[in-house]
Amino acid sequence: MAKTREAYPFCNSMKKEHPKKDEPVLPVDLDPESELPPDADIEERFNEFWKRNGLWIFLVVVLVGGIVIGRQTFEYIGERRETAIQDAFLALDSSAARIAFAEEHARHTLAGMTWMHLAAEKYEAEDFTQAAGYYERAGSVLQGSPMADRARLGRAMSLLMLGDAASADEYLEALSLDARVLDSTRAEAAYHQAVMRWEKGDVAAAGESLERIFALDDAAIWEQRATFLQDRIPGLAGSPTGNAVDFR
Repeated sequence: MAKTREAYPFCNSMKKEHPKKDEPVLPVDLDPESELPPDADIEERFNEFWKRNGLWIFLVVVLVGGIVIGRQTFEYIGERRETAIQDAFLALDSSAARIAFAEEHARHTLAGMTWMHLAAEKYEAEDFTQAAGYYERAGSVLQGSPMADRARLGRAMSLLMLGDAASADEYLEALSLDARVLDSTRAEAAYHQAVMRWEKGDVAAAGESLERIFALDDAAIWEQRATFLQDRIPGLAGSPTGNAVDFR
């Protein structure tokens, strides 16, 4: 018995439907809203696409280009400004010029270095009041760096020379116990504190400062000086240094 096509729905689904003769066949990639004829070539299609979207593409290109150029210009100006500041720093030849430079470039690292230079000059000239002020300004600019710690030490010594032993002791104490500070700076602070305490007659406190030096890893020069000082202080001479308390 012959089976009809209707008996097999799957076969019916495979039937290829052809467009009616009165319906135009459009290319699958042709935009229905396009005004171009169906047989338009690539150039005509591109021209129509640009006519519709060219302005937006142009604006995007201009925006991106402006950002790139702006960034490069900013970096160029920054480099030129940095070079100018460095040249001005190298050309400083007087205290007045250094002060003017440091005040003009207040937050620049070179301003901090300039205050350090000025402070050292004042310290050598025994103008300890001015030196203490300059060291403080240097520390505020250079904060977070080893030079800031040196500025703290310079301020402490300036205060000590001014007779403010209490404030100096606080500065030196803080430096010698600060694990973030370089060992060499910590050891120097502890050494000056030991000398100051010895001169005040507080031998026990002087010995405590010296023990901090012996506990540090990288303080060879100051350890030698500490040993020499320890041998000079009655009551500490001959004290063991190998069993010092670890203040790190």
